[in-house]
Amino acid sequence: MGTEPSAASGTQEAILAELLSYQKKEVRHARIITVCGIVLAVLLLIALVSIVPKTLAVFNHVQESLTRVDELVADAGTLIQDSTAQINQLVGDAAELIDNTNTMITDNTDAITQTVRKLNAVDFEKLNKAISDLDAAIEPLVNFAKMFKR
Repeated sequence: MGTEPSAASGTQEAILAELLSYQKKEVRHARIITVCGIVLAVLLLIALVSIVPKTLAVFNHVQESLTRVDELVADAGTLIQDSTAQINQLVGDAAELIDNTNTMITDNTDAITQTVRKLNAVDFEKLNKAISDLDAAIEPLVNFAKMFKR
């Protein structure tokens, strides 16, 4: 019986030694995991500290750009409305000009027709003969005037 308690106590000591070794390994693993967790947390904190301001700056820039785009769209809308109004005014003016031209042509058609009839009534042969006769009658006067001029 004497060997049994010592064998049992040796087995208990071996088991306790194994448990102690296992617990030391677990503590070491827990420390490694804790250190890794702390390192990851620090890296995450550093990343957040460096990325968040840049991200906020990008968001602010995007918001400013969108505000500018909104202003440009509003300006373009105003410009389009103004241009449309001016085009409509020009179309109205062109229509009025066409109407006035038609009225002028209509009003003056009779006068133009009468003028053309009068021109057709002129006897150009007689007119040319009268000019030739006038030229022949004036030629001696011109020669006479040239004598005094010298």
